[in-house]
Formats: sequence, C-alpha cells, structure tokens
Amino acid sequence: MEKHFLLAVSGDRTASYNLRFVKSFFSEFCDIRLTLFYVAPRPPSWDFDAVLQPEQAALAELEEQRRTHEHEALEKAWEWITYRACDPGKVHKKAVRSTAGTVHEIIHEARAGMYDAVIMGRRGLSWFEELVEDSVSHQILWKDIDFPIWICRRAGDTERSNVLLCLDESAPARRVADHVGFILGEKERHRVTLFHVKPDNAHVTPKVQRILDDAREALAYNKFPEELTDVKIVQAKDVADAIVREAHDGNYAAVACGRTLDHPTAMGALIPSSVTTKLLRKLTDCALWISK
Repeated sequence: MEKHFLLAVSGDRTASYNLRFVKSFFSEFCDIRLTLFYVAPRPPSWDFDAVLQPEQAALAELEEQRRTHEHEALEKAWEWITYRACDPGKVHKKAVRSTAGTVHEIIHEARAGMYDAVIMGRRGLSWFEELVEDSVSHQILWKDIDFPIWICRRAGDTERSNVLLCLDESAPARRVADHVGFILGEKERHRVTLFHVKPDNAHVTPKVQRILDDAREALAYNKFPEELTDVKIVQAKDVADAIVREAHDGNYAAVACGRTLDHPTAMGALIPSSVTTKLLRKLTDCALWISK
C-alpha cells in the first residue's frame, strides 16, 4: 500500500536530515508519496509604535526575501529527493504562511492531509541548549496529536538498518507496533526487534508475553514477515538508557515507541521524566518514531 509522508522543510541544515533518512531507509521508494512542507515565519508586527513602522518599500523587500527563501528551500529539497526517483510526480511542494506558529501549521496540515507520518529533522543539542531552545520537535511532543511523528538526526558514517520496536502495556505502544507493521509491510526488508525493559531479573510474566503477542499480531496484520522479527528482553532500572544502549549497539535505523500524553512542568524542563523526551535528547544517528 502506498504511504504518504509530510516532510517539514526549512532553510536550516537540519531540514536535510529527514530527506536523507527517507531516501536511505526505503528500498521500495516507488511506493511512497511525499509532500515537502515549508512554513514561512510570521512577519514582524509593527503595530506597537507608529514611529517604527517601516516604509512600504522595506516591507516589499522583506516579503520578496521571504518568498525567495521559501522557493530555494523547497526547490533544493525537491531536486535532491527526486534524483533517480521512480516518479518525481509523487513529490509535491507546499508552502504556507504561519499565523499561529510553525508547530500549529504542521499539526493542521498533518490532520488535513491525513498523512501516514510527519517527518522532521533535528540537530543534536547539549543539555544547556535544551534549556534555552524550544525546538519544533520538542514542542510537538507536548501536543495532543493523533498521527505518528518521525524525528531524524544527522546520519553517521555507518550504514544503519532495522527498527527497534519498544514495547510496554500502554495503548500508544500497541499503536506504534501497528504503525511499524504498516510502514514496513511485506516489502521492506528491515528486521524488527520487539524490545521490552523489565525492572528485575524475574522470568517473563504472562503480562509481558501478552505485550509481545499483541505486537506480533499487529505486525502480522500488516503482512510483515514473521521470520524478520526478533525479541529482546533486558533488565534495567532506566528504560530510556536501556533503549539508547540497544539502539546504538544494534546500529538500528529507527527506534519506535509509544508516548502517553503528559504535561510539561518547570522541573520537567530541567530533568525530563518521560521516556520519549529522554530519547529525543539522547538518541544520536538513528530516527525516533513516536505514536501517541
């Protein structure tokens, strides 16, 4: 089945991370459609002081610069992603002017277009930079959204493949298992590792077995080959750290996990409590697939 993705595009260098991931991850590139989506920033407001209002010529120059930037960003992305593509006609360009912020525009377009995933790029940030920069990828995690998000980092020199599917008993984990199965289906030859972190060294309980069985059922429903499925259960106190170790040691292309909607707090900005927020900050090289 053909998949349709919304790729956020900007003039920032991180905008290429999602393009590169898509091109490297999919072997059946003919079975996907892409919409390259550019959000033009809101124009500055000059209403607070009539003395500071610019001349019409200056406003026209700002508008022309905005349009040029928008055109160049979309054209560059389109040319790069369609090089040797099966059908360039399946890659569309769309630009909007922000009225309520970039995150709002992305969410609005994702819902209106009913895309199978929203794919964004993200650069690595230090702990201190996270405190002062409220990135789009960070903001969107706190929104009540009903579509999967892929957040892509700069790919390293090592070729990566396969998906680490992180599982617990939550509804979002079951939904992300279905999403992974739908994306890979019966054509993509990536392996999927069902990954569960338990707090102690006890045997696998019926509850854990039920979690694994539900994930297998979701993959099978989407015709994902059973022989490409692996299972790994580890003991760890910190779930996020265990996932990061496995993702890097296993050289996975993507980590998929569910996220239960919670609400940010002042302390949460300093010490992230949710697994997905920790993964967003700690994962490098591989993409993070999130379903709520």
